Amino acid sequence: MVLGGGFARLGDDLFGGGDGFLRLDFAHARGGGPGAFAGAFDDAVARWAAHRRWHLDWRQASRDADAALTAATSRLTDLTPVVEQATVTQG
Repeated sequence: MVLGGGFARLGDDLFGGGDGFLRLDFAHARGGGPGAFAGAFDDAVARWAAHRRWHLDWRQASRDADAALTAATSRLTDLTPVVEQATVTQG
């Protein structure tokens, strides 16, 4: 909670989707909210959340690609003795 008598805690719900992120409460000490900026604020939070989801998906895709490359490299390394033996036999 910002200026409202407390702080956001781990496990609070930032986006209202059960994501477990810290919840940010922008109500000021007099009990109001973003007022005339509510639409812009909601839009900014939604865009930030969408970018965060995209970033997390991108990072997962990067980890998956790294794992696939590691597996392919391992398979090629496993074939090295076979290729060397075939080269010696043919030569």
